[in-house]
Amino acid sequence: MGVAGGGHVSTAGGFLVDASLSLQQNIADALFVELGGGYVVAPEGDFKATSLNAYVGYQYDMPDIGEAAVADISLADFEQHHLRVRYVHQTYIQNDPKWRNHHPELNVRLLGIQNDYFLSESFYLSGQGIAAYAGQAGNYMIGLVGGGMHYAWGDTPVFTDLELLVGAAGGGGLDVAGGLVVQSNLDIGYQLSESNRVALSYGEMKATGGNFKAHVVGASISCDFSLFAR
Repeated sequence: MGVAGGGHVSTAGGFLVDASLSLQQNIADALFVELGGGYVVAPEGDFKATSLNAYVGYQYDMPDIGEAAVADISLADFEQHHLRVRYVHQTYIQNDPKWRNHHPELNVRLLGIQNDYFLSESFYLSGQGIAAYAGQAGNYMIGLVGGGMHYAWGDTPVFTDLELLVGAAGGGGLDVAGGLVVQSNLDIGYQLSESNRVALSYGEMKATGGNFKAHVVGASISCDFSLFAR
């Protein structure tokens, strides 16, 4: 269950229900593919559709945790995997007079979550889901994936992140045409503790097929954690 809107799809208030059935097949020790189908409906609107889905995934092997003691040797091939969850606020500022189909003079404010998986101390994969809450852009939503480079300034708690993301966006009267957008970000942050950070960001976003172009100003607070997995 969730929310959806835009694209002249009749979802009424935006409430959406999606039921699906999938078949999954391992193709390597941890890599799998999945195919499925389902049915999507907006209970408050006229939208109804069948869906076809294809996935590629990676599954981590987690150690069994129980009351009994575990021999050290059984954990020899497990290692830490570092992740970060960022709670973000962003503001879109006009960078093209035709960036919106209505209310072009208004900035768009958004809230969402970004998830990062660190491949090393310096490089990470990132995915985010963000939605508008102000600026007469109701139902605007965006999902992006990409990567980033993390740089710590020596022994100081200051750090820099540089990101490049691509994904789909739509709704709210923003002229994204087919919906494909590209965004680049530069973050300057401060390590508050071992697991918490704050950051300010500036970025540029544009639609590959529409007139949408925006400066993106943001702020985030994040939580770092690690998974013990094989």
